[in-house]
Amino acid sequence: MVDRNNFRETYQIFDQDVIIEIINIYIDEYPEKLEKLARNIQERDLKSLRFNVHNLKGVLSNFSAPEAFEMIRNFEKMVVDLLEGNIQDLDETVFENQLSEIKTAVIKVGEELKTIKQEMEKGEFNFHPNG
Repeated sequence: MVDRNNFRETYQIFDQDVIIEIINIYIDEYPEKLEKLARNIQERDLKSLRFNVHNLKGVLSNFSAPEAFEMIRNFEKMVVDLLEGNIQDLDETVFENQLSEIKTAVIKVGEELKTIKQEMEKGEFNFHPNG
């Protein structure tokens, strides 16, 4: 799910410690971000849901994970459409199903980032595979 070539291109100029810290922040924070989304749906708090899904989308955009990013972007669009259309009928089942798919993708990105981090710490992740 993480496009390693894109990841390499994005982070090749960064110090390894900085990259590891960015990965650690993602790993530490994504469970709480997912919990907030679930709580927002349960409480039918569309404004907070919009803010929190946008926040997660921004964080995820840093990690070259286009599939997960696209899921979250589409989810955000659903929320915005509800808010801007002044629609009061939030179908919790649809939103919970979408969130379940997003959770799976976000967790997978986290696992892949853990692997990249371990490879970096062992000196096995090469930022210049062809050079």
